[in-house]
Amino acid sequence: MSFGGPAGQIALLERELLQRRQWIRADDFRDGLAVAALLPGPEALKLVIFCGWRMHGLAGGVFAGLAFLGPSVLLLLALSIGYVRYGAVPAVAAALQGLAAVVVALIAHALWRLVPRFLAQRWLIGLALAAGVLFVALGVSFGWIVLGALLVGVLRARLLAPVGAAAQEPLFGRLHRLAGRSVTSTIAGLGTGLLLWLLLAGALWAAGGSSDQTPLRVLGELTRVSLVAFGGAYPAVAFANAEFVERLGWLTAEQAAVGLALAETTPGPLVIVLQFYGFMAAYNLPQPFSAETAAVLGSVAASTAIFLPSFVLMLLVAPFIDVLRRDPRIFAAMAAVTAVILVAIADLGWRFAVAVLWRGGAIDLYGVAIALLALVLLTVRRIEAHWVIALGALLGFARTL
Repeated sequence: MSFGGPAGQIALLERELLQRRQWIRADDFRDGLAVAALLPGPEALKLVIFCGWRMHGLAGGVFAGLAFLGPSVLLLLALSIGYVRYGAVPAVAAALQGLAAVVVALIAHALWRLVPRFLAQRWLIGLALAAGVLFVALGVSFGWIVLGALLVGVLRARLLAPVGAAAQEPLFGRLHRLAGRSVTSTIAGLGTGLLLWLLLAGALWAAGGSSDQTPLRVLGELTRVSLVAFGGAYPAVAFANAEFVERLGWLTAEQAAVGLALAETTPGPLVIVLQFYGFMAAYNLPQPFSAETAAVLGSVAASTAIFLPSFVLMLLVAPFIDVLRRDPRIFAAMAAVTAVILVAIADLGWRFAVAVLWRGGAIDLYGVAIALLALVLLTVRRIEAHWVIALGALLGFARTL
């Protein structure tokens, strides 16, 4: 059900895990969202991994992340194969248009709930407004805004902290002891992630008999993109587009646009478009494999490169969040980051609403009606989200009758 990019996915997570099922606390959701923004990679995936870890430890984090990714990875692979076999992208179904209108309502409903909860202090409101001006009006990169919010939170907590050595004692030298974890466990986590990456690289090398093959090179290029993809999906897609289309020439600008269209109409994180990049790059340059075999291998390599770092980083950081929360400087920094994330969610929600509800230079009144109905059902009637989503798809389909 996670259509609509990171804003829609975070909105749905908030409704399902926090509001409806009450599986995690609001403080945990806020801290997970803040940490997800500070680490490279797709925010929604990292938040899902953190929520799974918070509920059921390591296994919970791994299974939650895989369950979140599985449908989108498989669906996009099937659509990619259809694209290269039949040479055209199927038109966006009317049912998806109705579903997209419901996503607009989901984002609005989530902001209605999150803003009072996470902007409870005046300085956070001021910070969010400043972030909105910088991000929306002046076009400042969101990565810089997150860094600035982090510094503002730390400085504010430092200025307001009581004077004394105890108040300023750093946590980082004793994080493992306070969290009840050994340094060995952290090293083992890093080692496991590296081993998985090396196993895939070794398998690709053995299958192709050479390091000069596109799937293996896709793995290396997209791993580099993933590790520096601060600020969410859009910076990662822009970076990968510059590498794959402009510098390396592995796929055309038209193929890159097709991939974005496919990613926008499938559930899961928007950064899944990079799986299509890997698929098409290997399909265009398949040697020594057949074209479709190379494409599937490129897809697997791309998915691993995009998502494995998010699993490793979030599962390594998650056990220390409770300890870091004790330091007022860390707590204030996380609160500040969460405040500016709400600005990004609102901006993405607005852009998504315009794209969905403004068609052909005019307001799509039918789509607006679906969105308003969904908002009433979610907010007033408190209908569960999956029923509202199903209704939106049916109403969208009914439009064609």
